[in-house]
Amino acid sequence: MKHGSPTLFMRLSMLVHCLSVLAVFAVVADARAFGASAAKKPNLNVGVFGPSSPTKIDVDFVEGKINSLDVFSLTLEKVSAMFGPPSGTVGASAAIYHDLGLQFIFASPDKDPRKKCRALNVYLTRTNLSSGATRTVRPFSGHLNNGVSGRWKAKQALAEFVQLNPIDGNDDKDRIEKAKQLSENARRQALSSIRLASHGHLVALRYDPETTLLNHVLIYLPQESATNAVSKTAASESFVANTPNPTIGVASSVPGDVAASVIEVGKEPSSFEDAEAWNLDLGAEIIISTNVVGAIFNHDASKLIYVTSVFVATRPARNSFEPPKGYNTNKLVFYDLEKRAAFQMIILPSPAGCLASAPDDKRVVCVGGRAIGSGIEMLFADIESSKVIPVPIDAPQFMTVSWPKSNVLFLHARESTSQLNLDTLKVSDVSRAEHYAAINGNDGRMSHKNCEIKIEMNHWVPNSGRFDFVINSRTKPFSKILKHNVLDPDQDRGFWKWTPNLRYLIRLDGGDNRLTLTPLVVRKTPQIEFPILGLESTLTADALSRLQNAFKAQKNTQMAIFGKKTNPLNEKVVGPNREDYKANGKIVVKEGKFWFRLINDLDPITDGDVVASLPNGTEFYLQDAWGMISAKKGGTP
Repeated sequence: MKHGSPTLFMRLSMLVHCLSVLAVFAVVADARAFGASAAKKPNLNVGVFGPSSPTKIDVDFVEGKINSLDVFSLTLEKVSAMFGPPSGTVGASAAIYHDLGLQFIFASPDKDPRKKCRALNVYLTRTNLSSGATRTVRPFSGHLNNGVSGRWKAKQALAEFVQLNPIDGNDDKDRIEKAKQLSENARRQALSSIRLASHGHLVALRYDPETTLLNHVLIYLPQESATNAVSKTAASESFVANTPNPTIGVASSVPGDVAASVIEVGKEPSSFEDAEAWNLDLGAEIIISTNVVGAIFNHDASKLIYVTSVFVATRPARNSFEPPKGYNTNKLVFYDLEKRAAFQMIILPSPAGCLASAPDDKRVVCVGGRAIGSGIEMLFADIESSKVIPVPIDAPQFMTVSWPKSNVLFLHARESTSQLNLDTLKVSDVSRAEHYAAINGNDGRMSHKNCEIKIEMNHWVPNSGRFDFVINSRTKPFSKILKHNVLDPDQDRGFWKWTPNLRYLIRLDGGDNRLTLTPLVVRKTPQIEFPILGLESTLTADALSRLQNAFKAQKNTQMAIFGKKTNPLNEKVVGPNREDYKANGKIVVKEGKFWFRLINDLDPITDGDVVASLPNGTEFYLQDAWGMISAKKGGTP
């Protein structure tokens, strides 16, 4: 044993040495192989996600950016430089990154030789892109706007992105109509999407129809969708040829109109004062009070002052011939327009409906109470002390009162005005010039720099005795109908009043004495121009001649937009639904194509609405000619 032990030890030592040498050779071989492969194949992971770059992905779907780069400027090469080779492809049109939860879709070479990105899909849940897919796309683990994730429900997304005018597919009439031809399951999937209009692109937040949890964010450009939609329409709905059409004889828009390039669709003005007419619309109506008999604004239009008169019965009627006994409670109420709340109330000793506020807004005069001989009683209310002083005045009958100077009241009848001196309490007549200056004195107080309110005869039903409240641009050929087909203000027992800064419309209904407040709100710039599909196929020879002559002479080419009329037997559009009037404007030609340029709009315009002539007898009439408009984002076909 002693003799054999050294020999065994030596053998073990030699074995360990051999294994060490083999290990060194293996390391060297691996290093050489790594060097050779590195020399043959460049490292694609050296862009945004290189060794010194962050691995967090930030997708801003509102701005259309990924890690601060414009999504729609990316090519397959740029995407590969950022994230490495895709883990899956769909031909040359899509690159899939299963582990990142991303899919980039690129334009076809015939539409864009550079094959830039047209859409980006961000998956919020595990997703199989097809029934036979062998690999599942993992949920996106990066950052989205406002922390959007697969834990969000549709309701939360609608509330969070309200400034982007979100539209749920289940509330979108146009999408619901288009989805009718789909199966039940496909229809539910198609409508389970919230569409946002952003900076030149669109966003769809898709959700599960059962749980309403978000599962997918799609960022895409609208032009390709529009192109696909146009290619599917019938030949009779094609545009005028791309080149100038010799039958039209004009290839550019009529001079003198608003240039479409300066109208940024979707832009919101920085303030109410900077808004144009197309940026303003009436908001939701608010009921302030009932039993109101008179109302005015204070001089800076920050407060509304009104009088209520409510009958309080002390004994009910004993029979049909004897009315109940009781008394009226008369209150002078002060209402803050910005806070939308009443903040002060003064009890009046007698009924009053005619009001005026002193120039310093420290006192209010209320007229229309008890008759005193041949005159009337005026109630002067001091706002600070809430004290009311009755003053009998020997004055003729009048309809309204104004308080332009601290010591002078104007008493306005229909055809004359009297003047009450508050120092002497004497009434005297004023000249006709002073009368009209007094009753029109508020017109000069309209303070909005870009817009003005006008009451105009109903454009659509001439001689109807009905009127439209219209907000006109002071510098642009555009107006917005705010109230349509209202009763002639001179015949209305109530009234409509605007604050001088145009922020609020006050309505006192003469029927039920209800006082309502409607704010004028700012909206994003709507689409002003729309391509027209198929108009040329419905033009008669006479209509085409009239249109051609109007273009050459640069005369009026006014037409209107209506909802569409469909054949119930086949659901095909057969012309305009003239009961659904939406807007009027003019036909223009841009790059040889017919376009509709909005001049005056009433209701929102949707894709597929119909352009047609106003009623026969108007200056420009094209008989039965009509075409459908394309209301895609940005007004481009």
